[in-house]
Amino acid sequence: KMYATSYGGAKRSSHILFASDDEATAQEVLDKLNSGELDFADAAKQYSTDTASAEKGGDVGWDKLTNFVSEYQTALDGLEKDQMSGLVTSSFGIHIIKCTDVFNAPEEITSSDQLPSEFLDQIKKTISSSKQSEAYQTWLKEYKEAADIVINEMPEGLPYYVDMTKYQKEDDSA
Repeated sequence: KMYATSYGGAKRSSHILFASDDEATAQEVLDKLNSGELDFADAAKQYSTDTASAEKGGDVGWDKLTNFVSEYQTALDGLEKDQMSGLVTSSFGIHIIKCTDVFNAPEEITSSDQLPSEFLDQIKKTISSSKQSEAYQTWLKEYKEAADIVINEMPEGLPYYVDMTKYQKEDDSA
């Protein structure tokens, strides 16, 4: 549950990306989307310059699993499920953003079906990494405790002998 609540309010989105100098096409596509003349996923496949997301109808995933540029995130924050933005300009170009899903963490989690699979994958990675770190720390502590360490005095009279007494202070507390 503690992991699931950290994803509360997460938003999934799709976008159509246009070159920053192609505002005319972006506006034309936005008008056709608003009038219902074009379907968002089809428009993404046809017009988006972000080819990776275009193949998936513009889907770029959940905001809590990705770091979007601030202009994109700000626009997405203002959208509810199934709402679409106007033209949003970022360093990548001009976006039309559609919020496709919002995750509200349930009061009680009784089944993993209550969470999107992407969140489950991320939670599994987090727990696995935490367990590995814990196991390593335990092993290291036990190894140190079980080690039989003996510190021998430096032998005298060797060619590489260093007399450490001249480096010691009279009062070590200083």
